[in-house]
Amino acid sequence: GLEVELVASSGIKAIGHVAAVNPKINQVNRTFLVKVSVDNHERKLQAGPYCTARIALPVQKQQLAIPAAAVTREGGRSTVWVIIDGVAKEQPVTENGTYGEWVWVTAGLNGDEQIVTSGAGALLNGSKVTVSAN
Repeated sequence: GLEVELVASSGIKAIGHVAAVNPKINQVNRTFLVKVSVDNHERKLQAGPYCTARIALPVQKQQLAIPAAAVTREGGRSTVWVIIDGVAKEQPVTENGTYGEWVWVTAGLNGDEQIVTSGAGALLNGSKVTVSAN
């Protein structure tokens, strides 16, 4: 399974692997349980502590990625602002996870669009824009 870096409430660190994922998602806090298998032959970890986990997702090759700052999330949908012939247009996109400061996009963009990465707060569909490099 995927590699997991764990830090127990006691401060002890360990590396494990995802053994199982509960498919039932808590709709209130949007979480789900993950069972992690950890080599604890040295008995450093005690039973029952809370842990913080970092799951290393595989980087997907040939996956379109855009800066996270370009994505607006509201009401369960994600959008970006694209510039077409000097005019702003809000474009729905489908996300497929994040990697650092990047968001993977699986639908809504071709990869050749010019997108707004800052200053989008005042835009409306049809706003004329001037592109500048900061």
